Order: sequence, then C-alpha cells, then structure tokens
Amino acid sequence: MSEDNTEETSTEVVANNNNVLNERFINDLLVHFRSAVPCLVCDVHDRRQFVRDVKTAASRVDAKVVYWDADEGLHFFPNNSVSAKSLGSGEATQHPVEALRCIQEMIMEQKLPQDGQDLGRKVMFLMRNFQDCWTGMAWGPGRPYKVQEQINNLIPFFENRGCSFIFYGPNIKTPDALIDEVQRLEYTFPGKEELRSRFNLIHSSIKKNRPNVADPSDEVVEKAIESTQGLYANKAAQAFTLSIVKNDFNYSSDKYIADVSAERRKYIKESGLVQLQTPRGGYEMIGGLEDAKEMVRRDLMGLKPEAREFGLDKPNGILLGGPPGTGNSAFANAVAGEFGLDLICVQADKIKSKYVGESEKNLAKVLALPELYQGAGCILYFEECDKFFGSMSSRNDDSQGGTGMTLFGALLAYFQDRQYNANDCAYVMGTFNDGRLLDPAILRPGRFDSKAWIGTPNEQGRADIFAIHLQKRNRNPEDFPIDELVELTNNFTGCEIENVVKDMLKRAWCDKISNESKLLIKCAEAVKPQASIKDGDFDKQNKWAEESGFLSACESPAISTEERSIIDMPAMVKVDEKKLKKKKIKND
Repeated sequence: MSEDNTEETSTEVVANNNNVLNERFINDLLVHFRSAVPCLVCDVHDRRQFVRDVKTAASRVDAKVVYWDADEGLHFFPNNSVSAKSLGSGEATQHPVEALRCIQEMIMEQKLPQDGQDLGRKVMFLMRNFQDCWTGMAWGPGRPYKVQEQINNLIPFFENRGCSFIFYGPNIKTPDALIDEVQRLEYTFPGKEELRSRFNLIHSSIKKNRPNVADPSDEVVEKAIESTQGLYANKAAQAFTLSIVKNDFNYSSDKYIADVSAERRKYIKESGLVQLQTPRGGYEMIGGLEDAKEMVRRDLMGLKPEAREFGLDKPNGILLGGPPGTGNSAFANAVAGEFGLDLICVQADKIKSKYVGESEKNLAKVLALPELYQGAGCILYFEECDKFFGSMSSRNDDSQGGTGMTLFGALLAYFQDRQYNANDCAYVMGTFNDGRLLDPAILRPGRFDSKAWIGTPNEQGRADIFAIHLQKRNRNPEDFPIDELVELTNNFTGCEIENVVKDMLKRAWCDKISNESKLLIKCAEAVKPQASIKDGDFDKQNKWAEESGFLSACESPAISTEERSIIDMPAMVKVDEKKLKKKKIKND
C-alpha cells in the first residue's frame, strides 16, 4: 500500500495528519506544474507528508497522480480509492525501463488502464528513490544510460500534455544528461502554523484516549513549537509524542520542553558532521575575560527581533585569539551555558571527504544546521579555526583539485549571505591559537563583527580563577591566601593556575600533607609561566596580535551602566539557576 494511504496508530496516541499541509511547497509545485516543467527533483526526508502535499496540489488543478517505487512498481489510486491498481504488466514495472516504457504508452495513448481513466494528460508521476536507477546502483552497468535517454525522449511529450516527473528521495543528485531539463524544488521546513496544527492534532488524539489530561498552557505550546522549528513534520510529531509520553502526559512537567528540544539535538547528532557539545556551566565557570563577556552580551542582544526594528544588523559573531591555555575553548563553552544555547562544534576532519563533491555537500549541510533552530538560536563554533580555515586557504590547500579553496570560498560566502537569511539565528564563534596560520580574508570586516584577544588574566581574574578551581574541588577559597597567590602568579594563564591547584591536591593526597595553603604557594612558585619565556610561543603570538592589527581591532569604547540604561532594548539577563540543567529548561 502506498505511503499516502497509511494511517499511523498507537494504543496511546492516534493522530490523523492529513490536515497538516506544507502550503509553501504546494504553491511552489503548482507554479512549476502550470509552467509545464517536465522534470522536478526534490530532496525529501518526510516522505508521507510530501506525498500528501503532492496529492493536495494535484487536486487543486484537477491533475492525476501516478506512483512508482521499486517494490510496487507503477500504480495509481482510481477515484481516490484506498486500493492501488497496478499499471502495465504488474510487477514488471518494478524495473525502471519497463516503468518508463509503460508511461510512454500511456502518454502516446497507446495503452490506457482497463477502467479507461486518462493517465496520459495532466499527470504528476511521483518517482520515489529513482536516483539509484539512473546511476546504475540498482540495475547494473549500462542500464542508467538507457533510463536517462528514456526520460529525455519523454520530455517533449510531457511538455505538450501537461505532465511532470517528480523525482524525490533523500539527497538526490541529478545526472549530467538531465541537468538542463530538471528544476529542483525545495521542500521547506514546516512553519509555525503547520507545527501548531500538528501539535493540536496530537493533543486532540491524546484527549480522546485520556480525557483527564490537562490542556497545555499557551506558553508551553509556544515553547514546544519553537523547540521543533527547523524539523520536518514527521520529526516534530515524534518529538511532541515521545516527550509527552515520557512525562506521563503531563505538559507542566519541568522536563517536557527539555525533552522536546532533545529530539532536535538527536537529529543533529545523527548527521555525524558536527559535535554537539554539552556546556559545563556558565560564566561562573571562568574567571576574568570581562571585556569578551561584554562583547558577547551586546552581540546576543543584536540577535533579538527587536534589534532588527531598532536598525541593527544581525551580528556575525566573535573571533577569539590567544596562546594555548588562555581559555578560548572554555569561554565558548561558558557562553553556551550562560545563555542556554546549543553549542555546535564544526571540525574540518568531519567535513572533508576523499570523494569528489562530498566535502562541499557536507559543508552545505553543516551551514544549514542553524536553520533548525530558527528563532531559538544556537552557537556555531569553529574551534581552532587557525587550523580549520588555514588548511583551506590558498597558501595551505593541499587537496587535489582545490577542494580546500572551494570550501573556504563557501565559508566566506556564508558569512556574507547569512545576513539575509531570517531563519539563521546562529551566533558564530571562532577561536584560534596561531594567528599566523589565518588567511587575511577571515580577518577582514564583515566576517566576525567582534574580536577579542585573550592573554594572561589580570589580578581580579587570577583571584576568580583560583576561587573557581578551589570551590570545584570542595575547598573554601577563604581558607587560602588568595592575595599572595595572585602576586605569585603574575603572567600565569588560566590553565596554568588550574594546574597549580590540581598539583597541590595531588601532592596533598599522595604525601599526606595537611597544610594545603602552604603547599599551594610552593606549587605556584615551582612553575615558570609560558608568558615569561622570551621569544617563546606565547611571546610570538602576542607580537603577531600587535603587528597584525588584531589587538587594535579588539578595542572598543566602554559603556557605563548609566549609558547602557538609555538604550531602549530588552536586556539579555543571565539565567539565575546554578545548575546547567535548570538553565537549559528555562531557556527552552
């Protein structure tokens, strides 16, 4: 039985999804069909919803729909019957050559179905996963060329008789022989109203089986819809259903919205192209870096819809540089935890592929991930982008055929074009250690709006870092001579201070030393910080930052609290809960 006539059932949740339509796609399809475009291609991950949308489009223009797949062959549903009727020689049309021959006979009106229904004019031929047939993967060598020529020979007749092929499936690549004849349609993600309809249908079916279930509040409904924006309708429905069942049909549960959002994260992880990092906490997990924190606060305020009305452009993110151990990666993780945003870590080794054209496809998929979040926002994080971007630049591209340069060009285009993509609300963060590897193109205006150089922490920063790492290890900072330690650790990086605390605890445990304060001072005195080594790596990086102009680009005028209150924009406040889990739930 074809997908469009199946009904999903469950003992707990029963939903008739036929009323939920993707109107944007339907309108786009009708424009192409009325324009007599003979071949359409569409990448589809929600097949049943897609078939329902095509059937709806066909009904609006009194067109017929004929289906093909490798299991049932060529078939149709006469007069909206639930029973499919085979066309041609039954199972023989499972073979693409026979299926296309049967279509040719109908188009030429040489052979009509037994009931006399005219399937030679004004027909949408819906071909599922047909790409395996024209590449030869399914039917062996030699066959794909015949299949491609059959389609080419049918195109003039399709144009005259108002028919269209619609080839659909995941990640369809059009063969060169058909590239000039094919128009690609975008099967867009469902909008808010479509998701709302799906949510309401599922809730109505729950109420039929469980009348005592309390209705969700308007706030819960809005948060659930926002948490599934960017998912296809079937994935969104699964998120709604799984989450309410997990929470024992209680919409008021603290975990309900978090579970809905988790389904989107699961979808991202399944791509295998990025790493979805779990934040370890917010700003309370890092000391110092107050200037960088202020830059991020202003940038994230610029992501709000009110900022567009105020006249602000969408921020392009922040580029953080600094020698190893200064806390670049920890800062990115803390930003995600502070503002309750998912941290999508982009890594070059997951994008690059040895197969021609695959690297470009992988990068396109990664750069499309922020659209899954739409209004909710996320962080697109390029860790060690000196290596990431540097390996793709003209001076370091070691790939055959210039794949690295192609990827680099696509990344630069993304930074420019995302300004005009309303669905891309990602905050882009990049960190690097060796600025000498960066291509100058990534440092130009228009790539990253904000820049920050992270060196050694100041006195207050060092005091905060000691307090954080002592508290993290069940010690009271007040029991230690923090002021003396701050003086001793001038030019220490945050990582070096952390290692001092860890070394003290290891020695105290192994050597049974009870005076931890005195031991901590000894451990600090034994360290020679990287920043004090003349002409060392730390020194070279600082010189690069000065000579390249990166440090001057980081400077921005400070805004006092009094001046900031004049700005009539909603302030982005820190989530009060100490535990990251509570932060995440509140944000979701």
